[in-house]
Amino acid sequence: MSGSFDLLGLSAEPVPREAPKEQAQAVQAAISVGFSEDEPVIAYPPAWQSSENVGTVSSTWNDPGLTAYGSTGADSEPGQKHFIVRCEGRWRVRSAPSLSSKVIGTIAHGTKVLGQDHYLSGERPADAVYKPAAIRMPDGSAASPEMSREAVHSISSLWVRVLRLEAQEPLGISEIKRDHATGGELYCLRRNAMGYGLYEADIEPLEGPLITLPENLAVELRLDAQRAASDKSEDVSLTWKLLGAAESVGRFFSSMAGGDEDEGGINEDMKPQARRRPEDVFEVKQREQLKKAAAGLRTPLLKLIHKASSENVAASGDLLVGLPKEVGRRFARLRVNLVASSCSSSMLVVSDISQASPAVSSDQKAALSSGPGAEGCLVELQQFVQLLERAERTGGWADVSSELRQEVINFSTKYARDLEDYARIQCKAVQALGPGGVGSPPGEDFAPDSLLGDLMAAGPAPVSSPKLLSFGSFGLAPPPPPSSSVGSLI
Repeated sequence: MSGSFDLLGLSAEPVPREAPKEQAQAVQAAISVGFSEDEPVIAYPPAWQSSENVGTVSSTWNDPGLTAYGSTGADSEPGQKHFIVRCEGRWRVRSAPSLSSKVIGTIAHGTKVLGQDHYLSGERPADAVYKPAAIRMPDGSAASPEMSREAVHSISSLWVRVLRLEAQEPLGISEIKRDHATGGELYCLRRNAMGYGLYEADIEPLEGPLITLPENLAVELRLDAQRAASDKSEDVSLTWKLLGAAESVGRFFSSMAGGDEDEGGINEDMKPQARRRPEDVFEVKQREQLKKAAAGLRTPLLKLIHKASSENVAASGDLLVGLPKEVGRRFARLRVNLVASSCSSSMLVVSDISQASPAVSSDQKAALSSGPGAEGCLVELQQFVQLLERAERTGGWADVSSELRQEVINFSTKYARDLEDYARIQCKAVQALGPGGVGSPPGEDFAPDSLLGDLMAAGPAPVSSPKLLSFGSFGLAPPPPPSSSVGSLI
C-alpha cells in the first residue's frame, strides 16, 4: 500500500526537478534496443521535462499505436473521451473504481486511453461547482490563475472507465487480467494528488506544469485512500478466520444442545472460594489413608483375639510369636508408639471391648485393668485394637504426629496381607487342637472313675512339636514360608 500512496502523491517526497543527461541517454538506448535504424522509434519524455529540451509529443488520437487493447466498437458509445497517460513509471489499471480494489494491469507513459468519466454517485450533479486547483510547476512554484482554466474545469470525475487502450511503445500495456467477479470492467484513476494521471487529448496540456485535482475531488481521493488503508489493517489471516468460524459453530451447537434454557438467567450469590494451604490438603489426605490403614490392621487382630478368647488362652501368651522377626519388630515398635501417643491425650470416646471381642475371663480382665501386659499378649492387642478403632473413626488425634500416621499407613500397605494370612492359619490350627493347645489324650473320652480311663491316663503323654507352641499354652502351626528371599528382607 505504501507504493500506492507514493503514486498518489500522498507522501512528503520532493518532486524531481531536473533529469540527468546520463539518465535520458540510457532511456533512449533502452528504447532503441531490438529495433533497426530504419524503424521509427517512439520515445516519450518524462512528465517533468518540458518540450524545449525534447521534441513535442503529439496528442492527436489518429496516430498509429503499436498495441491496442479493448473493444473495437467502443467508439460508438456516448460520452467517450480520449486520454493520454502522463506519469512517471507505470499507471495502474484496476478492477473497480476504488484504491482498495485489485490491480489487474499497468500502462506506460504516453499510452492512449479511450474511456468515459465514472461518477461514484451515478450521475454528475448539474449544479456542482468545481473550484479550480492551483497548477504546480516542475520547480514547485504556482502558475498564474489564468493558465489552462479550461483544462482545470475539464476534470469532473475521479475515475475513468476504460474502453480501449493503445500502446505507443513496446510493452506499453502489461497483461490485463480481468476480474469477472466485478464484471470484468477496467478503471483508471483520473489524477493523483501530485498531478499525474490521464490527460484529456487536445484539452489538457501534456507539457509544462502538472494540473492537480479540484478541491472537492482531492478530498474524495484522500477519503478513498484512508478507506483502503483501514481495509488493509483490518484484514486478518486465514488462521484467525478459521478459528472464528469454528468458535461460532461451537457456540451454535452448544446452544442447540442446551434445550430450553432461561434466557433471563439466574441470580446467585457468588461465594468466595477458600484456598487451603498445601500442608492442610496433605493432612486431610493422610487422615483418610490412616482410616483405611487402621481398618486393614484391625480386622486380622480381631480374628486372633476372638479365637484366643474362645479357647481360654492365657492372657500373658504372645499371640504374634509366629510372625517373621522383621515384621514382628516393626509391628511391636508401631504398637508402642501409638500407645504412647494415646497416653498423652484423653480418650473422649472409648468403645466397649465386648463389641470388638467376646467376653474375657477374670484373669484377662485383671490384666487389662492393671495396664499394658507382655509384648504381643491378649491384653496388649485388645488395647491396640481400641486405638485402631479410634483412628478409623476420627482419622487420628492431636498427639499423633504426621510421621506416626505415615508409619501406620506404610506398615498396613506392606504387611496387612501377611497379618491376614497369619491370623487365618493360626485360627485353623486352633480348631484342629484341643483347648489346651495340644491333641486330647486318649483317655479323655472315658469316665475318670473307670478302669479304662485310669489305664489310658497312666500312659505316656504325647509330646508336641516345639514348632506348634505358638500361643504359649497351646500349640499352633508355624506361618508359611515367604514366597521369595526378597520378601524376607523387607
